[in-house]
Parts: sequence; C-alpha cells; structure tokens
Amino acid sequence: MRTWRAMAGRGPGHDTERGSVTLFVLLFTIAALALASLIVDGGTVLNTEERAADIAQQAARAAADQISTQALRTTGQVVIDPQTACPAAYAIIQRYSVADNVQVTGRACAAAGQNATVTLTVTATPVIEIGFGSFTKTVHETATTTCGNAQMQQRGNC
Repeated sequence: MRTWRAMAGRGPGHDTERGSVTLFVLLFTIAALALASLIVDGGTVLNTEERAADIAQQAARAAADQISTQALRTTGQVVIDPQTACPAAYAIIQRYSVADNVQVTGRACAAAGQNATVTLTVTATPVIEIGFGSFTKTVHETATTTCGNAQMQQRGNC
C-alpha cells in the first residue's frame, strides 16, 4: 500500500528542488533593480550634460549683454564690458545651479571684444556609486554681442 507522501510525489529524493523558485526570484529581482538603477543613472547623466550646456549658454548670453556704454559712446563700437560681464555670468550660474540642483564643480569666464565665453564643469553622482564613481562634464559656450540698431549697422559701427 502506498502512503499519501508517495502518491503526492514527496517521497525520498523529491525534496532537492525545494526553494529553487525563491532563489530564482531573488536573483531576478536583484538583477532587475540593478538594471533599473543603471537606466536611471544614464538618464541623470544625460540630463546633467544638457542642463550644464543650457546654464553655460545662459551665462554666456548674460555676459554678452554687458555692453560697455563708454566704448559705445566714444568709439561707436559695441564691445563687452569685462568688469561686469563675468560677474553677470557667475550670477546666472549660481541662480540656475541652486534652482536645478546641479552640482557645479568648476566655472570660468572670459570676455573680450564682442565675445564672451563661459566654461562650466558639473558633476553627476549615480544612484549606484560602486564601480562607477561620479561623472564629470565640462562644457564651453560662447555668445557674441550684436547691434540692434540698423543705422549703426549701415555706418559700419556694429
């Protein structure tokens, strides 16, 4: 006569596979979470790069807006005032980096003639730092002053 264990297939030798599904689910969950965090980290890095370029462009435009009125009045040439250009650029960098939670690790500004160049270095820290560390991106953006007065353009003063 067979016992109920033998009829259910739970006799000796059939307990070797107990818990194998649990192990599979555990390993699959860990792999899925690691993959999801890599996707999120990749998006964070791309977003940080785009945001750094945007902040540097806005800062370069702010620097290029600082026109030397003295040079304009004396020579008729539109040139950037180097005394006020870089502080204006740094103010934009500070405002956007705080508002957007961007970690700015370096900045530089150069303004001469009609060009203003801003260099910005930002750092993004991934969710999983093990093996990856942080990502650093440096962007360079340049803005040029333009003359909006058609009469000055015709005279060649712009």
